[in-house]
Amino acid sequence: MNKIKIFNINKKWVKDKIKNIKYFDKKKIFKYLYFAHIFEKNMGKIFLYKKRFSIEGCDVLIPMLYFLININKNIVISMSHRGRLNVLYNIFNFNFFVNNLQDEIFHLGFERIYKKKKIIILPNPSHLEYSNCVSMGYTKSLIENGYDTLNIQIHGDCAFSGQGIVMETLNLSKLKYFSIKGTLHIIINNEIGFTTNKIKEIRSSKNSDSIMNMYNFPIFRVFYKNVNSVIKIVKIAVSYIKKYKKDVLINLKCYRKLGHSEQDDPKITQPLEYNEIRNIIPLYRNYKINNLKFLKKKFKINFNKKKTIYINNEYYRNINLDKIIKNKVYNIKKIYIEFKKKVKKIDNIHILVKTFIKKRMLSLKNRNNIDWSTGEYIALIFLSFLNVKVRFSGQDSQRGTFCQRHYYIYDQISGKKVCIFNKKIKIINSPLSEASVLGFEIGYSICNFDNCFKSINIWEAQFGDFLNCAQVYFDQYISSFRFKWNKNSNIILLLPHGIEGQGPEHSSCRIERILSLCSKKNIFVFCPNSSSQYFNCILHQLNNRVPGIILTKKKNIRNECLNSKFSDFLGKYLKYNIINNKSKICVICIGNIFYKIKKYKNLNIVLIEQLYPLDFKTMKKSFNKMKEVRKYFFIQEEPKNQGYWPYFFSIFKNISSIKIKYLGSPKNSSTTFFGKKYNFYIKKYIKKIKKLNEKEKNSCS
Repeated sequence: MNKIKIFNINKKWVKDKIKNIKYFDKKKIFKYLYFAHIFEKNMGKIFLYKKRFSIEGCDVLIPMLYFLININKNIVISMSHRGRLNVLYNIFNFNFFVNNLQDEIFHLGFERIYKKKKIIILPNPSHLEYSNCVSMGYTKSLIENGYDTLNIQIHGDCAFSGQGIVMETLNLSKLKYFSIKGTLHIIINNEIGFTTNKIKEIRSSKNSDSIMNMYNFPIFRVFYKNVNSVIKIVKIAVSYIKKYKKDVLINLKCYRKLGHSEQDDPKITQPLEYNEIRNIIPLYRNYKINNLKFLKKKFKINFNKKKTIYINNEYYRNINLDKIIKNKVYNIKKIYIEFKKKVKKIDNIHILVKTFIKKRMLSLKNRNNIDWSTGEYIALIFLSFLNVKVRFSGQDSQRGTFCQRHYYIYDQISGKKVCIFNKKIKIINSPLSEASVLGFEIGYSICNFDNCFKSINIWEAQFGDFLNCAQVYFDQYISSFRFKWNKNSNIILLLPHGIEGQGPEHSSCRIERILSLCSKKNIFVFCPNSSSQYFNCILHQLNNRVPGIILTKKKNIRNECLNSKFSDFLGKYLKYNIINNKSKICVICIGNIFYKIKKYKNLNIVLIEQLYPLDFKTMKKSFNKMKEVRKYFFIQEEPKNQGYWPYFFSIFKNISSIKIKYLGSPKNSSTTFFGKKYNFYIKKYIKKIKKLNEKEKNSCS
């Protein structure tokens, strides 16, 4: 026990467990220590001066993982670059000589079947620790679909104490809808971050694992040289997770033999430390075992013999939605009855919620005047009719940021709450964190595709601009993971967006950034302008294998202009809407501005509702049909350097037959103007539209 330091755990329980560990295979330990060493040695010769982020100095990680994959559980691993190639080769049998890679090998994920169990290492961006919550979401999906799974997160010491996402992810560990009943954390504690190794420059806490004390999670600190102690601690940690369903951390104190990458010379910044490190003998040589010569001969690695095991990643969905919707028209009656039943279970309903319920019931009964929130409700119910599980999470998602949903109804006297959906649909109020929750939902949805689970994830930002709190996940995962890592996901992001005169904050979801990342049909971007269009956007993602971004309403969410008849729900999603008044002037618009200019009956109006992928050929044909049009205008509420214009300007340039003028606010550094300035620009371009309308009216008469 003097070789191990333990915290936040009953020491007697640990001592008893250690006494009971009477045997483990020392030959296997030696084998994997030797494999770890010889792999790095060979890689250094084959890929001289190439980055490989060697594990040398912490070779014991490989036998640790070998014992972990033999615990008769499915395993999901997230880890950064350090030692990743060694893990891929020695634990996953990865073939490094594969073609058509779209990213560096040390970013790639992989999965194999080992003893009839899945072992998975998830892809990893260069952003340290950001794959942690993705691995939690992936694990949660496996657990909820009946797979006994252990999540393993391998951290660097400086990143674990330095990256805020670590705190956000740990906060999920005990929450009802996010808990995975315990994660095994392993810190590769080489006491250096890139070139910084002075504690006073790295962190304010004494130890890299101090954050675990906040949650009272057990910590085991062990020195890498005590190999047998390390393996014992691994077994104890797994037993603890199994019994107590809590996270455990192993702080593995070690060293880094080379620089941050093999292209660095660490002696430039750590001369004294690396004078000592170069004399350290490889770990396998110090490991006491009989028949050493025999084992060394037996365990020579032949790089060419390793074979890659691929798992079929074909997706299960090929559902004819049009047919289903038309054949199940009667289900609107079923929806109405189901809603009525759920509501009857609550006696003392808040007066505002009562009014809301009456309005919803009336629209369902009459199959008319279906508002935005009811359109969403019908979409979720339809998914449950198709036996699709829905996981809908976000801050305020149960009630709705704008008090528009009420998916949970509260008894005002007893406090009891009732969900208006069945168990297939989970509506989750998430913690006050965008990054970790979006990362979790991404992991969950990737798992659905990898394993063909019939499920769909929806993540809602409380306001669209909160997406930038999770920007890493949008840039590194949502917009690019299919191209880089061959990962699919049909996750839906709901982003409330609209310039409504309330200042720059909570106005824009930064749609210009989203559109700038659109390429090769990597995502779908929708801006629906009616409840039926919104319904179809959600159902569209069921057959899709890329993420869908839906710009949702804020202030206008109760606007009757958004309401639809039930017959509208049976039609297809309209990518754009054309009002052809046989005018010489055509105005192109997106979003809420449509309702400000719709009343001008002497103009042709093109409302674009699917922003990407844009049906360019059909749109071009539509423009060519409007032969009488002489002038084209593009109108938006966002400043000229933001919003939709920068993206669509480059597209409209390719239509040689038309020249489009911009109409709207000038360039600005923030997302919108405020107060008098905002009103000035709004009045200015609406006045311009009015003049164009009058001019056209007079010319016709």
